Amino acid sequence: MLLASLAVLVLPFSELGAAEQPVNPGDSVNCSDFVMWSEADDWFWTYYGLYGDVGGLDPNNDLIPCQSLPGSPGVLVRPSTLAAPDSTTSSGSTTASNMVSAATDDVTPVGYWLLESDGTVYACGTPSACVHGTSGQVVHHGDAYPTGATLPAGVSAVAFTPTPSGAGYLILLSDGSVTARGDAVYLGDPAAFDVDSELVSISSTPTGNGYWIFSAGGAVFTFGDAAFLGSASGLSLVGPIVSSVPTPSGFGYYALGSDGGVFTFGDAAFHGSIPEVLPGRTLDCDIVGIVPTPTGLGYWLVACDGGVFAFGDAVFTGSLPGVLPIGAQLVRPVNGMVAYGDGYLMVASDGGAFNFGAAFFGSLGAIEVDTDIVAIAPARAFVDRQGDPLPSPTTGPSTTTTSLPPVVTTTTSLPPVVTTTTSLPPVVTTTTSLPPVVTTTTTPVAGVRDVLSGLTVAPKSNGGTYDRAEWRHWIDDDGDCQDTRQEVLFAEAVTITATTSGQCRVSAGTWIGLFTGQSVTDPSRLDVDHMVPLKNAHESGGWEWTASRKQAYANDLAAPESLIAVTASANRSKGARGPEEWKPPDSGYWCIYATDWIIIKAKWTLTITTEERTALSGMLDTCEA
Repeated sequence: MLLASLAVLVLPFSELGAAEQPVNPGDSVNCSDFVMWSEADDWFWTYYGLYGDVGGLDPNNDLIPCQSLPGSPGVLVRPSTLAAPDSTTSSGSTTASNMVSAATDDVTPVGYWLLESDGTVYACGTPSACVHGTSGQVVHHGDAYPTGATLPAGVSAVAFTPTPSGAGYLILLSDGSVTARGDAVYLGDPAAFDVDSELVSISSTPTGNGYWIFSAGGAVFTFGDAAFLGSASGLSLVGPIVSSVPTPSGFGYYALGSDGGVFTFGDAAFHGSIPEVLPGRTLDCDIVGIVPTPTGLGYWLVACDGGVFAFGDAVFTGSLPGVLPIGAQLVRPVNGMVAYGDGYLMVASDGGAFNFGAAFFGSLGAIEVDTDIVAIAPARAFVDRQGDPLPSPTTGPSTTTTSLPPVVTTTTSLPPVVTTTTSLPPVVTTTTSLPPVVTTTTTPVAGVRDVLSGLTVAPKSNGGTYDRAEWRHWIDDDGDCQDTRQEVLFAEAVTITATTSGQCRVSAGTWIGLFTGQSVTDPSRLDVDHMVPLKNAHESGGWEWTASRKQAYANDLAAPESLIAVTASANRSKGARGPEEWKPPDSGYWCIYATDWIIIKAKWTLTITTEERTALSGMLDTCEA
């Protein structure tokens, strides 16, 4: 890990005013003063951006000082062409939702998993059938209980969620415990909390480092990096919350009532609901699921009779009442839906699957399961956290952490493997009625304003003198030899034309400085800016954080808006000032700047001042211009 010791020293002029810049040390050191190359590299980059190679440590001007020291990465590799990472854009304005799309919606779906109430998981990866085991490219990572056991009496599986990589899932049980399978990570559960009502859903964050759990009464429980952005528990609900899902960005979520009421939190935008478009109308069948579109600009609602309602940019591709014989109705109700490709697919409680525009990967069909199918989750090709393909595992579940109570070692009752093809269970001849599909539109900025209004307003408070050294940054958290600064430079490059050996550091390429819109080819002219500066975070409540939380904030690569590449001159102009004192020179960037600032403050539960809130609200006006 060559660059791990860059903690505080790299480019200290980032976010600092001129008074805080280090003094030019002049030619005061030479390579013999350092034991390891990483120490020399730290010193070099501390001053290079401000004063150049004042110590004379890089005589051949290749940006690798003291190459004779132990640990030196060697010479530059200059490929004729080096493609930029998939998550970058020419404008440099990569957002969390872009990242999620790259890791999911641009990857061909390979099937889905079904979860039975008794904790059994079925993989559906071929049109022939779903099986209790691996099917096609859909790997069976395990059930909610150990092999040869069953869930404790009175405990049932209620929901599950896949990890962003596609190589695991989390299973939520009725007693509040959570089971992690595959690469899913257990981070806690609400089993020890005073839960107001039954738990109904669990959703992973886009990073895979956290999850939300929702209750029928509207309560929200957060774990890991999942942010609490509000709940429906204090509202007067007509019907219970039946489903809750996050937005693609992970900075908002929807809560769905059984009457079709939609409640939005964070950056979740309201696009319509059943009570709004059908006032006073009671549906013949409860609404059971909500699925956001990949853009976050719409969603589908599905009813227990297979009726589908499309809002915003969600496209209606069909519903069960439209294809079943006149007067026919399902034997068992629909209780879940997933969307992928050019449509969506829903599942009934007996395992029947119905596709409209989406590829069909099998169902349990006429095989009778012992308990109800309670949930469906999409399976996509295995990808890493950057959305790059990974080899698909071929074996079953891995050993993972679980909060399950002790289980009884009895024989589980699994239905036999399905060997027939079917996509529709039998129907009975009764009538059903479904109101017409309704589409509406709205703007996502309303959701951002809701987040802004939910931030705590308070004066700045130091709680002691700000010390930048307490916010350890530019670490190599994943051990790939790229520190946080380099991770950002690689991720936001439009093109990369030169790197060091092993691609530990980028030394030439093209970037767009987001504050100014200027094109930059020399990375030494770029700062990696904390969107909300460290000093501002300190004054907004971060002063009381632990050292580990300060380090996590200073190196937050999970949220692309937290760290961005900007021109050094623009960043020095900004210093540690908030939007009430400084705004980017490029006013066309104000909408994104304000949105990202608000999202970061909400994620880290930081306060804002009255003046700061007023400035941010004004900048959001440019989103609607």
